[in-house]
Amino acid sequence: MFTSQPCGRLAKLAAHAILVASVFLLAAQSGFAAPSPSAGKKAPTSNSANVAASATKTSAAAENLISKLAIIVSRVEEVARLRVEQGARAKEIYAVMRLELLGDRMMRKIDQIAHTADADALQSLYDGLSRDLQLSSATVDGLLEGNVDLGVEKATDASTREILKDVHGELTRLTPGILAFIVQAR
Repeated sequence: MFTSQPCGRLAKLAAHAILVASVFLLAAQSGFAAPSPSAGKKAPTSNSANVAASATKTSAAAENLISKLAIIVSRVEEVARLRVEQGARAKEIYAVMRLELLGDRMMRKIDQIAHTADADALQSLYDGLSRDLQLSSATVDGLLEGNVDLGVEKATDASTREILKDVHGELTRLTPGILAFIVQAR
């Protein structure tokens, strides 16, 4: 007999499959190519050497993503300063500050993923990082085009719009790297 309650494990597997498919789609659209299985075959190495190499690679990827997110956050801080100086509505300033918070949280989660081995904690971090990435993109889009749900109007100041367009472009370019980092860290 079927129940109306969702199956948590099945939902997690479906979400994981969608995430992996999204990564490969974004990678293909961005021109990234998966390495050929036969390319660069090396002699077998010990498991501990493979784990160490994987941890180093994950740590380096994390540092790269964090440094790029730090630049995005500093640009968002510029937008916040401009919006306050221009006397923007409280909801708009809140949306900008939320975007800054999301960037900070993504940096912390990436660092935690690189240094955590607990599978349950990692799953929570992956989910949170994906959510924060989606919310960041939606918030930038809302600030650029206006969004009734967020309570923000389209930014009209040329300086603010230019910075937001830069943030949007950087975030768009960084998204495949963040998704690939999640898959690599698994």
